[in-house]
Amino acid sequence: MARYILGLLFFGTFLCGGLYAGFLVAKQLPLAIEAKDWPTVAGTITESSLRRRQSRRTRHDLAYSYQVAGRQFTGHRITFMDRLFYGSAEDHAQKYRDGDAISVFYNPRDPAIAVLDTGVWWWGFVASGIAAVLFTLLGLFGIRASFRSPS
Repeated sequence: MARYILGLLFFGTFLCGGLYAGFLVAKQLPLAIEAKDWPTVAGTITESSLRRRQSRRTRHDLAYSYQVAGRQFTGHRITFMDRLFYGSAEDHAQKYRDGDAISVFYNPRDPAIAVLDTGVWWWGFVASGIAAVLFTLLGLFGIRASFRSPS
């Protein structure tokens, strides 16, 4: 019985991770593709700092403000999937400095969704999609194998 529970937990984690990654790709890719046609407004970088994380990776904390139709918004994205694949934190900090004037691309249907760069980094989406499929399949086949009776 413990073998079944451990198998379910272990491979269930892969299954959930794969499904979640697939969800993110399916949600972000259409936005990334249509973002090139979004309108732009002027904005200002309000925070640009580097922070060393416990994993020893450096993270770039970015915030910018912009206004659409008289409403103030705050954004944190450079591009879609930028946290995973889009350059180094140090490069971001050099390019985006506190107080800099920037152009912000915003979603006309939901101005709270905004990016600074509308390029679609296809390899990032492809790699994420492949990982999502592999993790999902590993989870499914692993769970199935966990419930097979030993011969």
